[in-house]
Amino acid sequence: MLKFQNPTHFRQIITCSVLSERPVVIESIRRGESNPGLYEHEVTFLKLIEKITNGTKVQIDESGTRVKFYPGVITNNDEAEFEFDCGVGRSLTYFLEPLLVLGLFGKSSLMCALTGITNDALDVSIDTFIHCTSKLPKYFGIEGEITVKIMKRGFRPEGGGEVRIRVPTVKKLNCIQILDEGLVKRVRGTAAGNKINPQILNRIVSKAREVLNDYLPDVWIYTDLMKSGKGGNSSGYSVNLIAETNKDMLISADEAYEEGRSQEENMPESLGEKIALRLLDELLYSGVVDTTHQWLVLLMMAISEKKVSTIKLGRVSDYTITFLRNLRKFFGIKFQIKTTESKIVYQDEDEDKTNEEFEDEDIEEKKPKLDLSELKIPQNFSFSCVGIGLSNISRQTF
Repeated sequence: MLKFQNPTHFRQIITCSVLSERPVVIESIRRGESNPGLYEHEVTFLKLIEKITNGTKVQIDESGTRVKFYPGVITNNDEAEFEFDCGVGRSLTYFLEPLLVLGLFGKSSLMCALTGITNDALDVSIDTFIHCTSKLPKYFGIEGEITVKIMKRGFRPEGGGEVRIRVPTVKKLNCIQILDEGLVKRVRGTAAGNKINPQILNRIVSKAREVLNDYLPDVWIYTDLMKSGKGGNSSGYSVNLIAETNKDMLISADEAYEEGRSQEENMPESLGEKIALRLLDELLYSGVVDTTHQWLVLLMMAISEKKVSTIKLGRVSDYTITFLRNLRKFFGIKFQIKTTESKIVYQDEDEDKTNEEFEDEDIEEKKPKLDLSELKIPQNFSFSCVGIGLSNISRQTF
């Protein structure tokens, strides 16, 4: 049994425990804080794990600061579709991300309907999950189709959204070798809202396009306003952007209206500008995947077949660093990390002219000479490991 003292990322530990079939004891959970013990959404996550597994045992002490978790076999509720209320503590994607990987190694396909918050400023939006997160297992050679459908959108604080998901089972995951993310060819996105003026979404789209069109002409952001009676319980709006490269890699960014911010920060124009700049920041500092999806890719690499998998990542988050340590504890996986060359592509309007040729032109027409030494080139890293070869032995094949 593995022991953890006051862990910062509860979801990581439980997900790895189920996949590795290793029981864990988690102690001193937020002890000494004003609100000690497990949060409501963490208890809800444990209940969801119990729903999709058989034989899982959870023991929580009276104070909620100590948990014993004994993982069971992933059955996905024996392919029977079920409904589950995720509450309003965290967004639905907080539960869907680990469910995406766990569902692949179940006895049968996972089919469920989750209710709660679909879009907020804390977690990945449901739009990003559909168009980006759910595509990640395809890199590892899964054959079935992962389907996610939004029935209702739910915003903070009362939620009321509903999402239906179906995840097929796999025998194993293939290794990957992805070191080139390619160049961005288009940007797509969704501005979503509920119980608001439709003009708000148009203002968000206009401002985001205004920023992005300086770099790329092919930018299209859809608007999705829930009609009366078909949305959640609270009003709100959000926007997500996904950049697609010519190597079929996806880089995402999310932003949403949040209570507690100043009125100026929640203005549609501020939101549109912020999401565009956030996407540009991810494109500059990320590798093959964006920062929020690093841990999912590394997890699938760790449990893939017993061959070398390699991927290029950019700015590594604290969440990813903690997850690397947990992978080593549960699976004994060690990643080999090497720095890779970062490429900055500078394309002038006149591609036939070099900087030296510009020096011969008149001073009024001469363009500034590009000095790469003055640029802060972002650092990229290649992460390599040999997978443990996790096999789905409980999978139904008839």
